Amino acid sequence: MQAPIINIIFHTAVFLLSLFAAIFGMGLWYNRHINHLAVSTYWRVFIVGVLFYAISEFADIFTPGLRASIGMHNLTTEMTLMIGLALIFTALHRFAEDYIQKKKSGQ
Repeated sequence: MQAPIINIIFHTAVFLLSLFAAIFGMGLWYNRHINHLAVSTYWRVFIVGVLFYAISEFADIFTPGLRASIGMHNLTTEMTLMIGLALIFTALHRFAEDYIQKKKSGQ
């Protein structure tokens, strides 16, 4: 059975959005718009997480059948998704902790 067209459209849109976000983030990092070393480290972790997420969405585009539209994917796709989300949230959490610490110290 073929995957519903809405499933293909949705996963393609999310894949393209995450891919363009990763490319845009790499461009910003490469052009030195982020100057501080600590922020740069968080940024790189965030970009790698978005790339993992994009790979997961790319695999979801080609997952056949109706089961793909209800979220039942293979183990590789799910592990890639979880790694990507873990990296994204780890980078955001560390950045927020660093920002709050600087705010408290008056910098």
